[in-house]
Amino acid sequence: MKLYVQSSLIGMSRVIIGFPLEHPIDAIKVQWQSQPQFKNEFEIIRHIYQCKGMRGFYVGSLPNLTRLIARNSYKYPLLIGLPQYYKCKTPEGTSDVLLRLMTGFSVAAVEATITCPIERTKVYLMTNTDGRPGFFEHISK
Repeated sequence: MKLYVQSSLIGMSRVIIGFPLEHPIDAIKVQWQSQPQFKNEFEIIRHIYQCKGMRGFYVGSLPNLTRLIARNSYKYPLLIGLPQYYKCKTPEGTSDVLLRLMTGFSVAAVEATITCPIERTKVYLMTNTDGRPGFFEHISK
């Protein structure tokens, strides 16, 4: 149990330490994907800064931070614990490759269920630039 808690805490602290640098890069990526008319990163950076200022690089940061902390809180404990769980539940002699595949599919299913809605919220907040109601106004109708 101690190993699971340690791996979870290490994953979450990695997110908190790297987030202030990682999120602006993610904002540039999302803006470039949503506005392919820009030719390079510098045009995207200029566009974000001119439209939203420095704050534009951190729009959508709360859902993104929530998604990353949640993901790192369960991912490493699952990667450690699921192979052992499947080894106990499958017939003796089951190949390690099959155990790894089952672990990978299980982690992917958990991630898709938890992180996809949060990722969608982040992208919506990052790309909402045309004066439409904000996310919270949109869902409260």
